[in-house]
Amino acid sequence: MARKDGNFLRGVLGGLVFRVVNGKQRVSTRPGRIKQSRATRISNQTFGKASSLGGQIRKILYINVENNFDPTAGSRLTAALRKILGKCRNPETKRFDFQADSFSAVRGFDFNIHSRMENQMAVIPTVTATDGTLQVSVNEIAVSKAFNFPSESFKCELKVSLSLYRLKEGLAYAKTESQGLEMTKYMELLAAHTFTFEVPDGCLCIVSMSLRFFNAGTTGWIPLYDKKINPSCICGALVTPGTYQQDKRKRWVDMVRFE
Repeated sequence: MARKDGNFLRGVLGGLVFRVVNGKQRVSTRPGRIKQSRATRISNQTFGKASSLGGQIRKILYINVENNFDPTAGSRLTAALRKILGKCRNPETKRFDFQADSFSAVRGFDFNIHSRMENQMAVIPTVTATDGTLQVSVNEIAVSKAFNFPSESFKCELKVSLSLYRLKEGLAYAKTESQGLEMTKYMELLAAHTFTFEVPDGCLCIVSMSLRFFNAGTTGWIPLYDKKINPSCICGALVTPGTYQQDKRKRWVDMVRFE
């Protein structure tokens, strides 16, 4: 309700809003409630779930990718996940249906657009999963052709990390599992290598990869902390078939549910 304040009115009267700004009366239309369509509500809900999942992925991978997120990483990952979730969500029932390759579009996602993996490594490893085993395969590589070593660097560590998400139950595995290998600048060949992880049924598996370069110091190897030369990306994302079977060895934390 509007009230008189000297020569002015303040408050709401009918469909009008009365304000006093810099000693002058201002009148505007009272904002009405915007009625959203069913499609708009579903789209907004999908965006919220994409934002929440993206935040959980970044939180769990924060240490494993050397804290190498640029300021746009969150919004870019949310946009990619929103597109994926939109395709997996039935507009009528609003329920999600995830297939093994539903999240494949995030393969190659760089956590720092100023340090892209393709600028430092020519080929991204392939990720496959069969019968409870996930494999990240690196073919034999000619180091000088496949890796772009910074001029001051002589050693590189390649690390892959696995994070797990039970989408329908709204749970995330509280930590990642990581493996890695090393190479030096003047190696001719990096032998083919396969990283192997055990994975449970019914989980979204996000595999990240990061490169970290080192210089030789008088007391050992010194890491180069410049984010522009230490890329990290998602090299694989897949959903394992079946239903998750309880495993007390794993500690899960709550996140948004995708029913």
